Amino acid sequence: MKKLLTIFIMIITTGLYAQEANWVLYNYPVLPTNSITCVEVDHTNRVWVGTGIGAAVKMGDTWKKYSTAHGLPTQNQVSGMAFGTDGQVWLACGGGMATTYDSVFTSYTYLNAPIANVKFISVTLATDGTMYCGTLGAGVFSFDGTNWMKYNSSNTSLTNDTINGLSFDTSGNLWVSTQNGLNVFDGENWINYQTSNSDLPENRISNVTQGPDGSIWVCTDGGGLAEFDGQDWVVFNNNNTGQPLINWTTDVAFDENGILWLGTYIGGLYTYDGSFWTQFMPNTSPLPDITVRSVAIDNNGMKWMATPSGLSGYSGGPNGIFDRVEYVRNDFFSPNPADNRITLSSEVTSGQLKIFTLTGKLVMEMDVQNDRVLDISILSVGSYMVTFNSDKHNFSNLLFKQ
Repeated sequence: MKKLLTIFIMIITTGLYAQEANWVLYNYPVLPTNSITCVEVDHTNRVWVGTGIGAAVKMGDTWKKYSTAHGLPTQNQVSGMAFGTDGQVWLACGGGMATTYDSVFTSYTYLNAPIANVKFISVTLATDGTMYCGTLGAGVFSFDGTNWMKYNSSNTSLTNDTINGLSFDTSGNLWVSTQNGLNVFDGENWINYQTSNSDLPENRISNVTQGPDGSIWVCTDGGGLAEFDGQDWVVFNNNNTGQPLINWTTDVAFDENGILWLGTYIGGLYTYDGSFWTQFMPNTSPLPDITVRSVAIDNNGMKWMATPSGLSGYSGGPNGIFDRVEYVRNDFFSPNPADNRITLSSEVTSGQLKIFTLTGKLVMEMDVQNDRVLDISILSVGSYMVTFNSDKHNFSNLLFKQ
């Protein structure tokens, strides 16, 4: 209760006002299928998605879909994407790799290239344009446009040959996420991090992202999220965040304000501003699924989440739909905190009243006429945002349900 009262006082005294953010959802038939495996933003700010049956790119208000008819391998599940500054696109597909400059793809499979007959699940590009791709059980392959090279546990110190993720840091080091440890390749030497030789919390690594300050953020499957500055590890898990579903992480991205956006296998979407964690779930927001496989943020600040139930987009801030604010009127209903009823002030005449969870889900909506007392008994205990809109007034305020 002390924390709630503190937040309540802060909202009143800072004069913040709530503005509803925008959620969008794209799925079949706009996209090839509902099951979105990954999402990325290219250098021209176009949003790309990989799906179980091909890929798609958002071009303005429409989507263009790509399949085997456009040159993708026969097994065209797309699990990874990478983009060159020259417009080149690489897709990691179930049956090989595919690349294009102009929407007609060239595919590389074991039939026309010295690569394994396995599923390709991750891809990234070096600054010189060399493509590195990760496989399910056959290690890493690289291609410079002419020559292919192979890196696996037999010819290097790579700790495992299933490569869940690949990414370069700003120093040119390749971070390799495997099913049995984190590996770093500087072009000549390998460094391995496992639970046995470091404070890495889990050996099953989902993905790695470099943060705005240069630190490395490691998503693990079971051990939470780890931050590594080159010397020390800081781990965020269900024991120290108060978030019981945060241990199974998939992907992380940072917005222009340095806010962290974290996808998870069973905990939906989390945000972290350096002090507080906020969770978005289907029962508290328009997020369509508890599984967020991939997260990307475009140049307009839109957050994109790849889920098994479609591609979800969210334009708001880290604490829910009510971050961009201008003015809150704190006395248009009472009491606050409230039990099962609130009474509207005399200024609230005919208009529309809405009650949202703090992550954007509309839980009550009513047309207000002459009713002064409203029944809110259906609301669970917690914090909500109440908005009232009419021809004369636009009021917003936090409601604390006891």
